[in-house]
Amino acid sequence: MFGEIFDRELRRGSVFLDPSKLSPDYLPERLPCREEEFGRLVSLFRPMLEGGMPCRVLITGRVGVGKTALSRRFGLEAEGRGKGVRLSHLYLNCRGRTPYSLLLEAVRKFLPGWPERGVGRGELLSLLVEHLRHHGLHLLLILDEVDYLVLRHGPDLLYSLSRTGETASRISLLSISRDRRFLAELDEPTRATFLGHHLELPPYTREQLEEILRARREEAFRRGALPDESLALAAEMASRRGDARMGIELLLRAGMLADARGSRTVLPEHLREARASLYPELRREVLSELSPHELLLLLAAARGLRKAGSLTTGELRRAYEVVCEEHGEKPRHHSVMLEHLRRLEALGILEVEPLSLHPRGQTQRISLEVAPAGELEKEVERLLSERRG
Repeated sequence: MFGEIFDRELRRGSVFLDPSKLSPDYLPERLPCREEEFGRLVSLFRPMLEGGMPCRVLITGRVGVGKTALSRRFGLEAEGRGKGVRLSHLYLNCRGRTPYSLLLEAVRKFLPGWPERGVGRGELLSLLVEHLRHHGLHLLLILDEVDYLVLRHGPDLLYSLSRTGETASRISLLSISRDRRFLAELDEPTRATFLGHHLELPPYTREQLEEILRARREEAFRRGALPDESLALAAEMASRRGDARMGIELLLRAGMLADARGSRTVLPEHLREARASLYPELRREVLSELSPHELLLLLAAARGLRKAGSLTTGELRRAYEVVCEEHGEKPRHHSVMLEHLRRLEALGILEVEPLSLHPRGQTQRISLEVAPAGELEKEVERLLSERRG
């Protein structure tokens, strides 16, 4: 019986030629609309490419602007192009990782069988550097979401990788972050180095998103399966945030809906339905993990953002105090509230933008661009009501 179901489903036509080309892990050979920024990276790393001189570069930008793809493509292209230097690269995502686990993965790139335990972090770094020195290698280390590493574990790993001596001479850093706030945790020399070698990627325009999605259409969809009208709608939906990642995921979800409904083409209605499903921040399993005061802060933000495009931290604080009074709770100290705000940002529920490089004591702008504020408000109130019983 199940075999027949398999056969029947697999015999059905599909709008896709290769859906893996819409995967977040797929790295296209060409990155439309980022050629200029790629050239800027080459310029910033020229001392490394031409003589093995270590470089420290920071890329920032909002979600979906191509930071990771640009960095990974640069790493791949840089290998084998050094003049008088043997270059290797390694991409590491720092989210949820410890400094030790990151160093261990770097060591295992060159020594695959190295055991997980037995040596300290300093010894791991020394082992890595000695291997690079012995084989005449220079390592380009790409640290994605480096802000999470610094804010959770401190800046010691960055200091270790940037210090003078043999370590610094063998390792270049390409660090990726959504913004520059984490730099406030670094000492002045390290911060100045990153600020002096900084590349910020702007959000994509609607026209650029159309170009990016057209390139993916050629690789991922059968000819004629994704009409221009539907492609333009996907670009329009993603253009509010300039988010190519969102546009690509819309194409994947809409294509899957088309297949499920037996449609030979991706229709605008499939895209509208896919867009409605792209509110992961409203998933109950995500919101249910929040503490009571994180929920109260989120409720305050949702209420304020129903009436305004953004809030300052001061405005959010006042709204939070009102919500706490309504629910019979004592507001947490301002520093604790900011910790809650950082978690809501890390989960992708709220957008938080600094209004200066040094966020301590400074105003930040809070916005909500990935879900309707009214829907979020209703869901949070529902959860709070359930918890009260």
